[in-house]
Amino acid sequence: MLWDKILQLFDHVKNYILTNLADWMIGAIVAFISVRIATRDYYIENRLEVAKRIMEQTLSELLEIKYNQKMPSQAQGIMVKYGGRCFVVDERSKCKFGEKIRKTVAVVGGNTSDVSRIRPLYYGVLGVANELGVPILYDFANKGKICKHEKGQVIDIENLERDEDSVYYTVRPGKKLFVAKINSARKFMMAIPISCNGKLVGGITFDFTGEEFNDNEEFAKSKCKEAFNVCSDVTEDLALAYFNKKRVF
Repeated sequence: MLWDKILQLFDHVKNYILTNLADWMIGAIVAFISVRIATRDYYIENRLEVAKRIMEQTLSELLEIKYNQKMPSQAQGIMVKYGGRCFVVDERSKCKFGEKIRKTVAVVGGNTSDVSRIRPLYYGVLGVANELGVPILYDFANKGKICKHEKGQVIDIENLERDEDSVYYTVRPGKKLFVAKINSARKFMMAIPISCNGKLVGGITFDFTGEEFNDNEEFAKSKCKEAFNVCSDVTEDLALAYFNKKRVF
């Protein structure tokens, strides 16, 4: 009698599980997908703000600003992402039709209205950094000077050309990249490419102008390596916080 009741209970439980198993599996799959989508949406919505905070913190560190001090308006950080082609040609963008471009995604400090929405991938100081694949510092004084940070060493770059108003980096004979105008209010700029999962995905620049940065030669000589180390850290942080979408899937 007891054994019969046990068998009946077992059959009841088995039938209940078989009857509801499909619903449970569907519910689990829906819940899993919903969590993934919610996580992705949260990441997309918040990654830009996280990136801006990282940039602000780095800019403060470069300028040795404490948490309760105001960021000077003459210092600016710009983050861009790489991808796409130029289909709208205008003087502001500096790009040619069909040319590979970079797009501005975040700006901290300075005047945001002066920042171009797109630029050619290999244009300006960041363009040279992209070509070399390493962080560089451009000193606007004395008609321009570039040093790069490679394998822990700060190395001056010699292959620069100049005309009456511009500086160019010579990639090879017959190919040169525009770097900057000679007469500029800027004092110096740091440009760092950002790689994620072995792919060049974006870049960041820190731009400094104004009289308080007149001592840029001292910065370039005594703090250059330290500044490069700071910027190396920020690229790793931004790659994880903004560009590494795989981490949420």
